[in-house]
Amino acid sequence: MPDPNPTPIPEELGYFYDTIHGRIALDDLPPHFRPALKSALSSKTLARLKRISQLGHTSVSFFSATHTRFSHAIGTMLVMNDLFRHVCDQKGLSQSVFEEVKQHFGGTVSRFDNECDMIRCHLLLVALYQDTGELPFQKVSSLHFVPVEGEVKILADKLPRAKPHEWTTKEVFSVRSVLNDFSDDGLKAGFARYDFEFLAYLITGDGAPAGTAAIAALLQLVDGVVDADRLDYVYRDASVTIGGLSRPSTVLESVVGYEPGRVFVNDPRPVTDFLSTRMRLWTFVYSSADVRFRQALLKTVLDGRWDSDKTEAAFKKKESDLDPELSHEKFMTLDDISLMDRIEKLDFASLEPYRRHARTLLLRGTLDYECRVLKRGDVDAGAGTNAAKPLPAEMFFDLLSDHGHHQLYRANSVFVRQGLTSKIANAVPLEESAGAFSPLFTGKNSPVLVPNGFYVFLPRERQGGQWPEIQKSIDEGTLYPLVKWEDARRGIPPTDTRKAAGFNAGRAVGISYCSEDIPTVVRIVRELHRRKRRYLLFLRPFDGTGGTPAGNSEQLVNEAEAVLAVVSSNYLKRAIDGKTYIAIETRAMHGRAKDIPIVPVGVDSRDELQSVGNFDWGQMNEAWRGNQTVIPNTLPLKSASEETLRAALDEALKSVDQWTKKP
Repeated sequence: MPDPNPTPIPEELGYFYDTIHGRIALDDLPPHFRPALKSALSSKTLARLKRISQLGHTSVSFFSATHTRFSHAIGTMLVMNDLFRHVCDQKGLSQSVFEEVKQHFGGTVSRFDNECDMIRCHLLLVALYQDTGELPFQKVSSLHFVPVEGEVKILADKLPRAKPHEWTTKEVFSVRSVLNDFSDDGLKAGFARYDFEFLAYLITGDGAPAGTAAIAALLQLVDGVVDADRLDYVYRDASVTIGGLSRPSTVLESVVGYEPGRVFVNDPRPVTDFLSTRMRLWTFVYSSADVRFRQALLKTVLDGRWDSDKTEAAFKKKESDLDPELSHEKFMTLDDISLMDRIEKLDFASLEPYRRHARTLLLRGTLDYECRVLKRGDVDAGAGTNAAKPLPAEMFFDLLSDHGHHQLYRANSVFVRQGLTSKIANAVPLEESAGAFSPLFTGKNSPVLVPNGFYVFLPRERQGGQWPEIQKSIDEGTLYPLVKWEDARRGIPPTDTRKAAGFNAGRAVGISYCSEDIPTVVRIVRELHRRKRRYLLFLRPFDGTGGTPAGNSEQLVNEAEAVLAVVSSNYLKRAIDGKTYIAIETRAMHGRAKDIPIVPVGVDSRDELQSVGNFDWGQMNEAWRGNQTVIPNTLPLKSASEETLRAALDEALKSVDQWTKKP
């Protein structure tokens, strides 16, 4: 007679089911990882992820898209386990990777069976923690919330090889969460074998030991074109929205190796299906009109902190607690529900009318609006546009500047090694070996639905005298300049951060520009503010009061430790006219060029700038006389993507920070 209470066999004790990966047995995980997994799953850090949706506002349109960051973290860990094991079986990592790990982390390796076991366990822990720094509705809230300086300093002290002040908010709080759990008396025993510096490097890609090179291949498993993170979220998100092509395991099994910056596969079909699914998600889900509308509303509300001292105080009140400066303790209290609750408690009367309307729509959840995709066209903001009336408070828009020229795949990221093409080359780039799909992986593959397009969100019922003018601009294709200016008006950061708390990085930069370029200048200033750079410009109506306009122009340059000249064709034409404020500023730059760095960034294309007659770059800096290539970026900033703008600023600020006075 069978035992009515049989003892379960070990494999039946530790397993669960996942929508994407099926039945999972915890016995598949390495023994050395199980104590760390137990501690991680017991932590408040991982518990918080259960209160943050993976797809944010997407669930409003795709009703089944309700999975959380927690389920994605578990899925990423499972994929990482299979991926690393498979790659090792294929001998797909250079032996130099293991040698470098053993050389620089030998003490940690000794706590595991060998360097392979050590790397695998660290990658599994990274898979769990890499998204713990996510904010609710990350796409928008990451533009608002930043870590307080003290959190960055803690990490800088713990990680002497890294530069945490250059990390994203997500990276800071992900690594800070690891450190917090490592220090928790109830959890730290499970993490005793692990090296914090190695984990931080794998999460951020920053802080590699000096002299290493091969070890960077491990970053491709964490944040690469075919990594554990993407192999989980692409299929997890697609399963509840647009449907997926292929399966994670099929893609994983086609991988034969990783090197720094690239992955090798033995068959182009699985990776083509995977990458095209990701592209479909970005275009038809992440960038869909209703999702972007709600993101635009949230951004409109959060940008209100810049409107006045009154609104800044309202954001810092205890009831709303929307102060952008976050300690790790406050970060841990932020989730989907708490953020929306704080927005609901935000002092309604302190907000501008359009922000009040955005808040109401965001909280109400049902939107009686219609969306239009428009093209930017050739018409740009010109003289007099800055005097145009503000757009109706009920009208919203999304310039899609975070997409723009953003590429979903970059050439030479995936290589195919197969017998079929071995006579051509040992490894052929995917963009040359995917047949009819090859064009997807060459040139531009932006997620924007229509190239150079942007969204306009209009109420179905429109009242007021401005709407006929708006409709006329839509019909004539001339709305973009008006929207561009309105976007600038609705989010002007502080214009003098030289003495602001936490703004300590680099030289204090004076910003010279002409009024026609205000929309571009505001975008630049927003990015400088996000980076906590010290800067000064005269932008708001009462900036610089107390002196003459000409005196203010001279003051801007004379008090600066560096000058960033935001240069357009209009700017150069005004510089030629000796009576304009721009001419005063360029002369002041010429006088100080030997003492401080003078760095230009181009609003217009370089060819347009060079075609301005009677202007010589020596008017700004004698050392540039006759020089035709002083603008560091090749793409104009007037309609640039966020990616391009940040790259241009990276180059400009690098020039500022590395400049040294010549004897």
